[in-house]
Formats: sequence, C-alpha cells, structure tokens
Amino acid sequence: QHFLATYYVFMFSMILLAGISLARRAIGLTRDRGFTVAYALAAFATILAGIIVIETNLRPAQADMIFKRARPFDQQATQDQDPRAWDVAVAIYEEALHLAPWEDYYYLFLGRALLERSSLAVDEQERTDLLSRAEERLLEARRINPLNTDHSANLARLKTRVAAASGNEGKQELLLSEAEEYYTDALQLSPQNSVVRNELARLAFDLRRDCDQAISIFGQSLAIDPFYAETYFANADVLNACAVAQTDEDTRQALSVAAINSLETGLELEPRRARAWLQAGQIYQQLGRSAEALQALDRARELVEASGIPSWNVDYLAALVYRDMGDFANAAALANQALTTAPDDVAAQIRSFLDTLEP
Repeated sequence: QHFLATYYVFMFSMILLAGISLARRAIGLTRDRGFTVAYALAAFATILAGIIVIETNLRPAQADMIFKRARPFDQQATQDQDPRAWDVAVAIYEEALHLAPWEDYYYLFLGRALLERSSLAVDEQERTDLLSRAEERLLEARRINPLNTDHSANLARLKTRVAAASGNEGKQELLLSEAEEYYTDALQLSPQNSVVRNELARLAFDLRRDCDQAISIFGQSLAIDPFYAETYFANADVLNACAVAQTDEDTRQALSVAAINSLETGLELEPRRARAWLQAGQIYQQLGRSAEALQALDRARELVEASGIPSWNVDYLAALVYRDMGDFANAAALANQALTTAPDDVAAQIRSFLDTLEP
C-alpha cells in the first residue's frame, strides 16, 4: 500500500511539473491583473483534486489490498478453529474499514469473523463483547446496503446463536423472534435462497422444537429448488428426529418413510455422502428393510476413508442389521471386527452386544 501511495505522488508530481513547464512560455504573456488570483485558484484546485483522488481512488485501493491480506488468516481460522488467527483477521478487517468505512462488504466479513471468534471464547464476558461488536458491524453493513441479503441473514444467525446460548426463556423467545424477522427480511430480498430458508427451518426445529413448522419450511425450500442436495439431507435429519420423538406408531412410521425418501433423492443428486448412506442404513433398519440397510451400509463402507467415518461404526451398525435378520454368525463376525478398532467407551457396548448373541 505504501508503494501505491508513492506511485500516486510520483505520477501527480510529474503531471504538475509538466503542466508548469508547458505553461512557462504563456506566463510571460499574461496580464498582471488576476495573476495572483489565478495562482491561488490553481493551488486550491490542486489540493482539492489531491483530496478527491485520495478519498475516491487511493484509499479504496489500499483498503482492498489490506482486506485481501486477511483472507489466509480467515481460511486458517475456519479450518483450524484457531482464535489467534481470527484475532489477526479481525484486526486486518478493521484496518480495511478505517480506510474505506463506506464499504459494506468489509463490514460483512468483519461481522462474520467476530461471530465465529465468539464461538471460541472461553470467558463469558469476552463472548458477550464479541457478539455485541459483531452486531454493531452487521447493523452498519445493513444500514449502508439494506438490499444485500447476506446482511440480514448474518444478523439472523447472530441472534440465533445468542438465543441458543441463553438460559433465560423470555430473553431467548425475544431473540428468536428477532432472528425470524431477519430471516424473513432476507427471504423477501432473495425468495429463491434455499440456504437461508433451510436455516430458518433448522431454527424452528432446533430451538422451538416445532416439527410441523420445520417440515413445512423444508417443503417450501424443496419446491423452490428441487436440485439442492443439502435440503434433502437436512430435511431427512429433521424428519428422522421427529419420528424418534413420536409416541404414535403410525406417525413414526410415516415420518421415517418420508425421511428415507428424502435421503434417497438427496443421494441421487450427491451419491458420495458417506454419512447420508450411514443414516439411510439406520433408517432402513428401523423400518425393517434389512436388505436395503445392508446395501446402504456397504456404500458407506466404500466411502469411509474419504469421509472420516470410523470403520468400526459401519461394522457395528451392519452387525445390528444381521442380528435383526437372525444371522448371528455374520453379526458376531462384524461385531468382533468393529471391536478391534473401536474406542474404549464403545468397546464395552459392543461386548454387551456380543453377549446377547450367545446361546
């Protein structure tokens, strides 16, 4: 950025000197009257032009250069969940805003960085201060550019996160209402935005425990964009969780069938989702569709290395399916295979399972 400023000074100095050099021959021909006024006006115009160029050209260019220096720290912090990297990114974004305080894009990244940094704060007061700063920055971004969907969506995410951490029911309800209002504003600006609509559905389920509302919102999202695989997977999560909580067997069965249908469609769009295959295997087992459960678990096993899912998890789930089928030999073989790599807290559960297979 200092090199850029030096370049600007050099170029305008050359232009000024060239102008003076070319005007020297004409200066002697000018009348004495008005000569001083002309020089004063020229000096004023030069200073004014310099200020305008600095504010509208030089400072925005410097701010953009500084802003881009924050991206590696932002990416490192996102990947490693390193609070120090977030602190560096926040400081750089603040400096960029010092040079270009009218740029809502910088406020957006600063607010997001403060929001993510707050999730890593150990001290409650520090977390509160970070969230307060994030809200201030995001509100300023929304004031500068109220038609940007991201600003309303980020404010909704901030309110949702604060509500989730609040232990006060009255305060939590107020925060959730504010989050819903921001999500509604975002959807009015971008009614085709499936990501925002899905987040609103998750809010309805995760924090309000309203299965009907969450399922309804996911249905709207799927109707708007039937080719976004993430919606099918998120919808299946909620349908399955709602099914587990049901006491009525028919309702539970219907929700489980809807969940597996949603998973199947999502896997047609994105077939390399190991966790989705794993979940499909579990739901197939709950529905008594053992052959399909084993096929789904086999697909999950093929993708284990790339997904990070432990192989013992797949083996143990397959052992449960074989147990339900009455094939105790395969169930025992897979359970013993899972036992070789399972952590200690799970090994006891697998041994108990093996004991139930003995005559």
